[in-house]
Order: sequence, then C-alpha cells, then structure tokens
Amino acid sequence: MVSSGIRASAIVLLLSHAACTGSVANKEAGPGDNNNGGSGGEIGDPPETPATRSCNKVGSSPIRRLSQAEYRATLRDLFAGIDIGPVTLNADPTVGGFENRADKLFATEGNVGNFAKTAVDVAQKAVASLGKLSSCATVGDEACGKSFVSSFGERAFRRPLSDDERNRYSANFEATRKEIGFKEAAQLTIEAMLQSVHFLYRIDFGEASSAADDRLSVTGFEMASRLSYLLWGSMPDESLFELARSGKLSSDAEILSAAKRMLKDERAKSQLVDFHRQWLDFDHINVVFQREGEKDKVKYPEYNAELRQAIREENDRFTAMVMFEGSHSVGELLTSRMTQVNAPLAKLYNVAAPSAGWETAELPEAERSGFLTRASFLASHGHKFSGSPPLRAVYVMRRLLCMPELVPPAMVDTSEPVQTMGDAPKTNRQLFEARVASSASCKSCHTLIDPIGFTFENYDAIGKYRAKDNGFDVNATGALQDTDVDGPVDNAIGLSAKLAESQQVNACMARQWLGFATGVDPDEEDCRVDALAEILKAADGDVHMLLLSLVKSPDFLTRTTL
Repeated sequence: MVSSGIRASAIVLLLSHAACTGSVANKEAGPGDNNNGGSGGEIGDPPETPATRSCNKVGSSPIRRLSQAEYRATLRDLFAGIDIGPVTLNADPTVGGFENRADKLFATEGNVGNFAKTAVDVAQKAVASLGKLSSCATVGDEACGKSFVSSFGERAFRRPLSDDERNRYSANFEATRKEIGFKEAAQLTIEAMLQSVHFLYRIDFGEASSAADDRLSVTGFEMASRLSYLLWGSMPDESLFELARSGKLSSDAEILSAAKRMLKDERAKSQLVDFHRQWLDFDHINVVFQREGEKDKVKYPEYNAELRQAIREENDRFTAMVMFEGSHSVGELLTSRMTQVNAPLAKLYNVAAPSAGWETAELPEAERSGFLTRASFLASHGHKFSGSPPLRAVYVMRRLLCMPELVPPAMVDTSEPVQTMGDAPKTNRQLFEARVASSASCKSCHTLIDPIGFTFENYDAIGKYRAKDNGFDVNATGALQDTDVDGPVDNAIGLSAKLAESQQVNACMARQWLGFATGVDPDEEDCRVDALAEILKAADGDVHMLLLSLVKSPDFLTRTTL
C-alpha cells in the first residue's frame, strides 16, 4: 500500500488540469493489440465534389477533455488484458445530444475528484498485473523504471515524452523505487500520468515548422489520436503509434490507408453506434422511464423492464447491421425492415420469435420501415396511454432535419390529452387536434408540427402497430413543409421514404458528424458542412465515405494558429 505522503510527492509531477479550456497557443510539443475484425472487404476512396475541392476552411482547435465514453475506452485500451473494474464518473453535459463538445467539457470539482479517485483505483489494480505493462518488472532495476516511464508514458500521453518529462518522471520513479519498491513506484507513476492534462485532454500543438497563413499541420502522433478518437472513440493502437513513429501519417494516402484499416475494426462499429446513440437519442427511452415510470399497466400489461431493455438494445443492433453489413447510410436506417429481435420484441412486432437470444428478422412490409417505425423511438416519444404526435414530430424536425427549435408559449399545457367523460369517443389524433384548435397561440407552430406527428398514429404508446384507435380507423395522413421534400405523406412509412431521399437530412447528418469530429458546433453557413453533404449525396449516403473524406480535409489535417 502506498502512503499518502509518498503519493502526494508523486502527484507534484502533475500539471493541474482544472484550467484547461480554450485553444492551444503555438508551441512545439514535447516529444500499443490490433483487431482486424469487422465488415471485411475492400473500402474504396471517397468521391470528390466541387464543394470538397473549393472548401478550404479550418475550424477552431480547442483543447478537448476526454468525454466519459472516450475516458472509459482509453482506460480499457491502455490497460488491455487487465481487469480495472467499473469506472464511475459524473455525467457530461450535452449539446444537441452530443457529449464531446469541447466548450462543455471543462473541469469541475466533482469530475477532478473522480479522475483522481479513478487514477488511484486503476493504478492499484494495474500493478497487480504489472508484467502485462512492463516486460522487465521482475528485474525491477533503475533501467527498467526508465523504460517503464518511456513506454507507458508514450501510450498514456499518446506521444513520446519530452526529455524534461522523461527525466522528472524517471527521477521520481527511482526515488520511490529505492524507498519502497518497484511496484509501488510504478503505481504512483500510473496515478500521476492518469491525472495529467496530457492524458485527460487532447492537445494538438501542430508542427511549428509547417506554419503557413492561419494554420499548422498536426504532428504524426496528433494525427494518430485524431484518427483513433474519431473512428474508435479511444487511444491509438500499436499500428497507429508505429506509423506515427516512422513518419508515415503525413500524406493523404497514408492517412486514408490507416482510416480504411480502422473502419474494419470492431471498435469502429462501436463508435458508429455510439455516434448514432447520441445524435438520435437512443437512451431517451430510459430517460423517460426514470422521469415518468412505465406505461399504463392496464392498457399495456406486456410493457415491462425486459421489453424496454430489448427495445433499447434493438437500436444498437440495427444500427450496427446498417453501418457494417448494409449500405452504411442514413437512408437505410430510415427504410430497412431488417433488424434483430429477441422473444419479447418479436411478439411486439408480430414476427416469429427466436428459440433463444437474438436473431435477424424481417419486419412486416405494411407496418415497419426504418428506425422511425421501431419501438424505441415510438415508445420514448409517447405518453403513458397514447403516442404523442408533437413529441414525435419535433424529434424529426430537430434531429433529422436540423430545423430551428420552436419555443412553446409560457405555461402551455404539454400533458397528455384524455377523453372527457360523457363526450363522444375520439381518436388520439382528434384529442390533439381539439387542444390545438382551442388555443390560438399554439396554431402557428402546430400547423408545421402536427402534419409530421400525425403520420405516426398507426403506433400506440409502446410502438405496437394498430389499424384502429378507440374503435375508429386510424388516420395517419400528414405532410412535410419547409423542407426539400415537401408534400403529403400517407403514414410513417411514407414519411421515412421521403426523409431517406432528403438532401436536408444528409446535410443535417454531415453537420452532426463535423461537430462530433471537431468538438465544436459548425456555423450556420459553413462550407465544410456543404462539402460533406455533397459527399454523402455522391456516395448514396455512405457514412464510411463521409468519414474518409473528413480525415483528408484541411480541417482534419491542420489546426489553426489562433
């Protein structure tokens, strides 16, 4: 066990990360197992369009703290093969659902304390398997200590240590080794490095010798991290580190080749699923449960924790199928009837249930088309008794079409409208129509919202398909307005088909990917978004092509000097 006094002396090595926000000033920087699973097959080059050739813009280059997901994944890969246990952190603030916006990931007293506690816990567990981190740990001499500092430091900081860093960490390691032992010195070194700004933050200094106009080329190690956190949400692997060491991450061809390899890795599948989790708010079904509880037990006796968990898991499985077995496109996300089901979900969708676990299934053609007709979206945007046309419509407008937010009037009634005793029976649509008709202040927005929301009326509060509502035929007709695919639609299947053809949806997705990659929300008028949207259009919506185009863009290859 390491004493608090010795631990305190080791932590003197740290640079405080409490003030790390903003952009990096120009200065030179001080100076990992591969899995080739995944989709397999050759990946082509992204198409070039007039917009990609003409847009030479480079956005800001803020210091970026690792998000929760990136922090956990980085610890997992840094200590691969070692059980470091669960990591508990405070939730990161979000912007439009995204958890990696640089200006929101500032240090707070709570997360600084959590990082410190995690560093201690992880270091204690890691040194129990020290042989997996140091090949000379059984020797345990001064030379081995220096080797450990250099090798572990390079992986933890995602770059070689500077001479000053190497000397300071090595001196502290040797003093601790002599006083209490090699294992304890390694533990304190790990603790210190895991609390350094160079582990907790992504800091790009750029190549000082490459200064030109308003930008610098990023270094090979910085490019390795840019690639790995975009495509894997984690640190570089040994192959990327080796490319950086040998100077083979500088040309477009080298970077493109590395990115293609990475897209075949299982970590890319997890990262693309996680991007869609944030963009399309897959976790909302659990948020609604925590806030409002389960659906009405009398009306929906089958809706329980097991079904809710299956509904949530389907989103991840379906997204992975589309992004790595299908066309990799948002169009397929919006129109595919293929999915995976377990027994509770199969019953909800009225398809054959697997004998055990999960199996691929094709959903009924007249009932389902893409994720907007899946239970996760429908159940999480519904009330206890019935679906919510406004909630479903606003989701489509904000998440898929990137329309401006419509602010409801103060004190507006957002509760679920219910049938009044003694009145003639009404459908869910009629109840919502009556509420809007009674409020002049609501009509201006709901004339845009409701025609989208009513297309989902074939689905009840848990996402089950229905042809009748309260004894009446369902009216699921609606329309799209103020979009590039305006016009009437018959139902959610028709709505999904229109959205799948929308360049506005492509541009919305491109905007989200650019923000996800850079940690900064793009400007309203940004040629980089236009360029990526044109790539999507030219590549039939293929997200892999968008990502390959992004990694060879000026925005990814360089950083600003500001």
